[in-house]
Amino acid sequence: MTEEALVTMILDEAFLGHRKIGPGMLESVYKTCLAYRLRKRGLNIELEKPVPVFFEEVKMDCGYRAILWWRTAVVVETKSVEESTEYMSPKC
Repeated sequence: MTEEALVTMILDEAFLGHRKIGPGMLESVYKTCLAYRLRKRGLNIELEKPVPVFFEEVKMDCGYRAILWWRTAVVVETKSVEESTEYMSPKC
């Protein structure tokens, strides 16, 4: 699978989940549902995978965790906000 096809799949599933669940849920709900849908499509997704951070050849204990991780190709960060202040144009 190409990176472009993978990213398209992830975005499609994220938007599908948001449409089905609706706005206003916690980030953890969207994240868990997205992981479920991607696993259903055959991807071995890991949730909250610890990712080491290196600074000047030193491994830092920062506690960084990738929200969704697939192999080493994709790291997904999910966000949930109460209200968006950005204008989004309607689809044509």
